[in-house]
Amino acid sequence: MAWETGTATDYKDLLSKLITFLTTDTALVASGENWTVDRADTTDDYEYIMHGPGLAGQDAVYVGIRTMEDLDSDWFNWGIRGYIGYDAGLAFDLQPGNSQERYMNLWDAAIPYWFIANGRRFMIAARVSTVYETAYCGLMLPYTDPGQFPYPHVIGGSGGGADMRW
Repeated sequence: MAWETGTATDYKDLLSKLITFLTTDTALVASGENWTVDRADTTDDYEYIMHGPGLAGQDAVYVGIRTMEDLDSDWFNWGIRGYIGYDAGLAFDLQPGNSQERYMNLWDAAIPYWFIANGRRFMIAARVSTVYETAYCGLMLPYTDPGQFPYPHVIGGSGGGADMRW
């Protein structure tokens, strides 16, 4: 299991640091559990779709994260979705098996962060002022046999909504 802690300059830099961590962290790379970016669009709002290989390199765990903002209302957030696959021709919210979008309500200022990851999932904690925002993205270990829950994908975020301020 790999981890990193640091400080991002803002909500977009936090996403860039997460992508760099998931794709290049030495512990993840050494164990063959580093994630692969399938889509990277940083022209305006950032939009990434990536997948992890699982613990044995046999899975494909798809997660998408996009930034969203409203300067007038002073909110700067992430929208997070899970998928069962990836299609380059489809929009972010139309990917195969897309989940309901979950959120991290962040801000446009310095953000201390903590990342934890392996090939199955990653977790994020970020401090925004005196509030801690969190997310869980990837597979969980269910208490059922694989036939009952064949793709135990979980996307969770502590944010209250897309257009909410932290």
